[in-house]
Amino acid sequence: MKKILISLVILLSLKCNVYAKTELKIGAILPLSGEHQLLGKNIYQSILITIFELKNLNIKVIPLDTQSTISGAKSAFQKGVDKEVDIFVGPIFFNTLNVIKNLDGFKDKVFFSYSNKENSKLPNVINFGVNLSSQINALSKIFNRSDKYIFFGDSSSFTKKVLDKTKIFKSKKNHDCNL
Repeated sequence: MKKILISLVILLSLKCNVYAKTELKIGAILPLSGEHQLLGKNIYQSILITIFELKNLNIKVIPLDTQSTISGAKSAFQKGVDKEVDIFVGPIFFNTLNVIKNLDGFKDKVFFSYSNKENSKLPNVINFGVNLSSQINALSKIFNRSDKYIFFGDSSSFTKKVLDKTKIFKSKKNHDCNL
């Protein structure tokens, strides 16, 4: 998966006229400090390992710390623009994308986000996070059977969305079978 992501990054970079450069600059816009630093640092290390495994590529990964804050996200993105980053890997959280989407230069860059929220209004953002649609699609083979299911979850809004989507999907499959 990591190699596919990096290969995709490289291919998309050709669209961004990066091929004329001697070095591809990837900005890792992640929470490297603050509340979510453990997650951000783990993702950053996996990016570095993946780049290291892809030999003979002239790629520079630039860490851009969001500091797990809104102001940090704005600052990290601006630093990436100032350092002429070609492609951004990250952010992890949708609220970070929401904060930077209206900043100058955002629409000119490609983002490979780990967010699990889908937003078709941001055509330059590719989400690699696990989202509800991908999870429901993964479960479709199970839902095609006529077995009964027990759903476990907490009372969060995400759990309620999953349950609602599951009910809709399951009822649609049952309706298709009854025709």
